[in-house]
Amino acid sequence: MHTIFESCFPLALGTAPFGTGIPRNTAFAILGAFVDAGGNLVDTAAVYGMGVSEQTLGEWMRLRQSRDRVVISTKGGHPSLPDWARRITEADIRADMEDSLRFLGTDHVDIYFLHRDDESKPVEDIMPILDTLVREGKTRLIGASNWTVARINEANAFARANGMAEFSVSQIFWNGAVINKDGVSDKTLVVIKSKDAEKIETGRKKVGAMLGDFVEVGCGSVLNPGTVIGRNSSVYPLSSVRGVLPSDSIYKADGNIVLRK
Repeated sequence: MHTIFESCFPLALGTAPFGTGIPRNTAFAILGAFVDAGGNLVDTAAVYGMGVSEQTLGEWMRLRQSRDRVVISTKGGHPSLPDWARRITEADIRADMEDSLRFLGTDHVDIYFLHRDDESKPVEDIMPILDTLVREGKTRLIGASNWTVARINEANAFARANGMAEFSVSQIFWNGAVINKDGVSDKTLVVIKSKDAEKIETGRKKVGAMLGDFVEVGCGSVLNPGTVIGRNSSVYPLSSVRGVLPSDSIYKADGNIVLRK
C-alpha cells in the first residue's frame, strides 16, 4: 500500500460545487471543519465549475497555509462541454494538469485521475502520458475515474510490463444510496454492476457504521431548503453543515435526506 493511503482519512471531501453552487465562504467553512476534524483527502476536478472548484480549494489552502495537511486528488481529460468530444490526448491531459496546478497553487497533486476513458484509444497510447506526469513529479499517483475494470486491468498490465506507473485508484459512480440508473443522464459514467449488489450492500453497512456524526448531503444543495438529497451526493462532516444550517434543519422523508424549509 502506498504511504498516501496509509495517511488518508477514510472519507474524501467532494468539492464539485465549491465556489459555484456552494459560495466561497461556505466552502471555506466546510474545508476548515473537515480538516480540523481530522480529514485530509479532498477531491476536485478541472471540469468542476470549469476550474472554480480548484481555485476555491487553492485559495483556502493558501490562506490557511495548509497544503501539507491536505491530500489532493484532482481529475483531467474530461470530455469537452457541451459537445462531449473525447479529450484523452497528451496535449489535453497536459493542459488540464498545468491548469489544475496553477488553480490549486501547488507544484504537484497527490492523485491525478483521468476523468473519463476513450476506449477507441489503446492503453499503449495513454499510460506513457500519465507515467511522464509521475516522473516529472506533477502527481504522486495516478487513478482512473469512470474506467471499466477490464480497461484498468489492461492498462496496468501494459504499465507493469514496461516499468511504468500503474493506476492505483478507481473512482466510479457509487454512493451510500441505491443508484437510480435511469436517472443518470451522463452515459459516460461507469456504474457498479448489479452483480456486485451484495458487495455494495455490505459496503453500505460498513459506511453507515463508519459515518457516525456524518450526514450525506447533495452536492450544491447544502443551502437549498426543501431540496431532496439523493444521487450525486457527497459526504460532509455534520459539524461543517452545522456551521451553515441548524442541526434540526435536516430530516428524513421517504428514505431521503431533506433540508427543512
